[in-house]
Amino acid sequence: MRGRQILILLALLLAVALEWGLLIYIISRPVGEVRPETPLVSARFIAPTEGVMLFQGQKVTVEVETPLLELTGAELWVNGHRALPLPQSMARFSNRWVVTFLWEPSTPASYTLETTLKTSQGDVLRTSPLTVEVVPPLYLCFASDLAGNYDIYRMRADGALLEELIASPAEERKPTQAPDGSIAFAKGDEIWVKSRDGLKFLAKGQEPSFDPNGHYLAFRSNVGLAQELFLLDVGKGITQQLTSDYSFAGQASWSPDGERIAFAALKDGNWDVYIIQRDGSGLIRLTDPPALDWYPAWSPDGRKIAFVSSREGSHQLYLVNPDGSGLERLTQIPGGVEGPVFSPDGRLIAFTAYTGEGRGFSAREIHLLSLGTRRVWRVTHDNFDETDLAWCSP
Repeated sequence: MRGRQILILLALLLAVALEWGLLIYIISRPVGEVRPETPLVSARFIAPTEGVMLFQGQKVTVEVETPLLELTGAELWVNGHRALPLPQSMARFSNRWVVTFLWEPSTPASYTLETTLKTSQGDVLRTSPLTVEVVPPLYLCFASDLAGNYDIYRMRADGALLEELIASPAEERKPTQAPDGSIAFAKGDEIWVKSRDGLKFLAKGQEPSFDPNGHYLAFRSNVGLAQELFLLDVGKGITQQLTSDYSFAGQASWSPDGERIAFAALKDGNWDVYIIQRDGSGLIRLTDPPALDWYPAWSPDGRKIAFVSSREGSHQLYLVNPDGSGLERLTQIPGGVEGPVFSPDGRLIAFTAYTGEGRGFSAREIHLLSLGTRRVWRVTHDNFDETDLAWCSP
């Protein structure tokens, strides 16, 4: 009996010792530490790439890869919602899986893509979020010396589908398109228009700019030794001088209602952006000396004007309200930028920047800026000059 009591006592002592040991172990562990989980093998996007520009209605191949696991399913999530519960394909290679979805974005917007991959062990792999920009299938017209002298070209906004529109032994510059598809352009010091009826001379001058309805054409032309801003009533063929007393006035951009014109002018040795009524009244100066401010571009909703300024050193792109308030810098490109133009939906600004490998003007390349994300894409990559941008229809 005595031996049995000793065994019971030893068992009790062992239990107490174990409890105290466990308590000491728990107390000694850092606060907040949890049981480490077995790390999941990661999954990553192969395509599209971060920040890529896609087109509305375009069928997009979304590819994800992950190291070798037994996969049983996959889903594509767009902006936090399940978009595709089943992939188009799941292919197994020697040491990895590649999962493919076919996604068709229907609305222009900025999208966040994620995928979840399910394994036979019950694990769920998640990709890091991927942001893509979806835009309408827009086209740009521009001037370039691709063929030697400057001609007018058109291409899709991502650089595809390049075609020559207007070419001759002379130089064609500054395209602008009317709603009916007619394209006015400068040919030397003359302004011509190309329409369904062929080519037609319009006026002596340069830098034509159609109003939103295609009824009027703003342009600059010589007045003695100066360059002033003029207005042509296209239907009546009547020309009116809008400005005077400037060394230079041009680079016209229309307000969306067609009632006002933003333009750049050189006066008393300084470049500034001005706004004037279509009838020549109500002149105001939008920017102040001493910076060089030029290349204005009115947004389609009329709420903003983009322009180029040297106020912080190199020429960069800025936004401002039409009353001069709300100044915001948009770019920081070392070589500088020129010639901004808003896309018809107001989501993008196309501009040229000195980022190419050519010398001088041959370094100018076409870029796009998303006003939603402030992301910049370089569209062209060559040793030629691309300039005088205008949005146009295909």
